Amino acid sequence: NISFFDHRFCMDLIKTEDGKIGGLTTLNTKKNTIELFQSKIVVLATGGIGQIYKHTTNPSIATGDAVSMGLKAGAMISNINYIQFHPTALIEKDKSQLFLISEAVRGFGAHIVNKKGKRFLFKYDEKGELATRDVVSKAIFHELKSSWADNVYLDCRHLDKNLFIKKFPTIYNHLISIGLDISKNLIPVAPAAHYQCGGLKVNERGQTNIDGLYAIGECAETGLHGVNRLASNSLLEALVFAHESAEFVLYTIDEYDYVKVTMPPYQDINTLTDNISANITYMIKETMSNFVTIASDLRDLISAQKMIGEFEELFKIHKSDVGVSQNRLIAENTLSVAKAIIDAKLSELVTKKKLHTNKIKVSELQVL
Repeated sequence: NISFFDHRFCMDLIKTEDGKIGGLTTLNTKKNTIELFQSKIVVLATGGIGQIYKHTTNPSIATGDAVSMGLKAGAMISNINYIQFHPTALIEKDKSQLFLISEAVRGFGAHIVNKKGKRFLFKYDEKGELATRDVVSKAIFHELKSSWADNVYLDCRHLDKNLFIKKFPTIYNHLISIGLDISKNLIPVAPAAHYQCGGLKVNERGQTNIDGLYAIGECAETGLHGVNRLASNSLLEALVFAHESAEFVLYTIDEYDYVKVTMPPYQDINTLTDNISANITYMIKETMSNFVTIASDLRDLISAQKMIGEFEELFKIHKSDVGVSQNRLIAENTLSVAKAIIDAKLSELVTKKKLHTNKIKVSELQVL
């Protein structure tokens, strides 16, 4: 008894007069119509937020839709500033979802070098290439910033080629397909937004603070991840919380009544190519990649906050002039999540500074 509704872009969660979930609205991208789905329960499982960055391992749909929808509806978020960056994503021209080069390649003996061909990780950690994911990513970000480079390189030229092919056939074949030979070429890599460790705050059953709204998977913050996360932990989290949510809904759904909700007023649908929204999304991605990473300092975040504020004003003007479009919805979600991340990172930095010095400048408080 499962019905699938493809080619729908979720827009807004709809609440009843007493604050419970009553359904959601979607943009039908095939028919160019807005539809209302009434529901006793809504479970959000939209994945991560990687596409708010220029470099990410996430698919094109990972634009933070659940977090944005939840925020608009009054759902609580937690630890949204905790974003895990994978240190060695392959840089390819005009690609937003980057191919992942496993950290096992560094464990196999590969080196990371800068644009001068020099290893630099030991400046940041005595373990060098074998340091943890966050340490390596942070070191690379600092190196890129100080050298004005777009990427560093993975150097595998000294490794046994035949053994590498045997151990990493998928990686080797992909590199060969784009003209890179590990025995001859340096591999261009950079940190990429990988996993969202925070999100919509849920309990052990996947329930948010809004009655009838659940969140599972990467869009949810269950408390099982810190700044970093493990792949096995994420798989277990998705399985366990999905199971617990499903069982609880089965036991309780008969206690809910359908409450008639009405379609909110929307502008007409824009059937033209919405390049302005796409450009705003692009500028947000550039800003987040340049100023909002695990290596960002207070100055970076204040700069990002100012830029995002300018994009928000631009978007408000654009939003009032044009109708609903998929690009507009993506820009809106990207903007909402970017603001939430910057605010959370600023709050974290200021709190840490206050704890360390017990003093804080008025100028630093004004950014919050």
